[in-house]
Amino acid sequence: RELGPTVFLTWMITLFSHDIHDSDIASRMFDAIIASHPLMPLYLTVAILTHPKNRQRLFDANKDEAAMLQKVATSLVSRINHDFVPTQDGFSAQDIINSALSYM
Repeated sequence: RELGPTVFLTWMITLFSHDIHDSDIASRMFDAIIASHPLMPLYLTVAILTHPKNRQRLFDANKDEAAMLQKVATSLVSRINHDFVPTQDGFSAQDIINSALSYM
């Protein structure tokens, strides 16, 4: 099943602040967006979707139900942790920013 591009539209319009509820992480993402290329939100979106933990979540989701796949996909941003704080479930904002920069 395919997801339309509108699934990730809120990430681009709100610069990820719609789904990031920690102000430290949101400000770190804003800093990266403001200090970088104008397409940085797109690069960050690709970095979030292609992170190994996120890719596995997307592949494990029930692909027959578009609503479930959309729910899994939009919840990925909320798993971003503070910089340099490793956890089992998430990944750091710096990991995502580094990946995004490597795509530029």
